[in-house]
Amino acid sequence: MTKSIATTLIFTPLLVAVLTLHSGTADAQIRPVGCTGPNNTLQQPPLPGTALVINKPCTVKAGTYKWGNVNIVKGGTLKFTDAVIDFWAASILVENGGTLTAGALPDPPIGTNNGRLTIHLWGKDQTGNDPARKGKGIPCVSDYDIPCGIP
Repeated sequence: MTKSIATTLIFTPLLVAVLTLHSGTADAQIRPVGCTGPNNTLQQPPLPGTALVINKPCTVKAGTYKWGNVNIVKGGTLKFTDAVIDFWAASILVENGGTLTAGALPDPPIGTNNGRLTIHLWGKDQTGNDPARKGKGIPCVSDYDIPCGIP
């Protein structure tokens, strides 16, 4: 009996710690992240499907990135370099004042240095193959009185 109580006292805090860490991981999927790398470079998402909000200049270099919703808001620029890039997103919304560029001057066009940019849109079919049914779409994250800051 004493051994059972001692075991329970040891493992209960361990179980609480594991559940706390697990719930923190789930929160990472809900909370969007931004461009946090050195020199404003995009890093891999903490978990595939994490939302991304770009609100400052952000450069995407070579690699595979698997994001959920991607919002580019006022002051934000998502710039793809001439590199081999596979960019997965559930959706991409360039809101008023945001910019998405790939191979734009003064940078060399994509492919000049053997780069290849592929943007993959992925996610569950929200229509169930029914053309009369509408999908949900991506929500705006800008804080405007009008949708996505559209003038």
